[in-house]
Amino acid sequence: MATIAGTLVRGFKYPFQKVGRDLPASATDETSITDSLIQLISTPKRTRVMRPSFGVSAYDWVFEPNNNLLAENIRSDVATVVGRYEPRVLLRSVDVIRDEDTGRVDVVINYVIRSTRQERQIILPLYSGS
Repeated sequence: MATIAGTLVRGFKYPFQKVGRDLPASATDETSITDSLIQLISTPKRTRVMRPSFGVSAYDWVFEPNNNLLAENIRSDVATVVGRYEPRVLLRSVDVIRDEDTGRVDVVINYVIRSTRQERQIILPLYSGS
């Protein structure tokens, strides 16, 4: 667990889970950050009533050509949203890996956890390609 200005920081496991009689299960700071990034990237923009800018617009581009412009739009959107909604990380890079043959699109996020200075990477599939 991390501390910020002497305060213990705890998070909840995402998605919510029950552990024994405890609901919801708690998560370490590192796990909480990973869960937060997954939730942030997998939430379509404009689906949260009180936070319309929360999430990524990538799902708006499902029927767009799988080209460099699509990759740049997704990269820019993810970088902006992570920078705005996840202050616990320092974003190093956002890469979009495209497979034109299958239509698969993955987002690779490289970041540093500010409290521990640990470098991490998360790979999230946006489109599975069919």
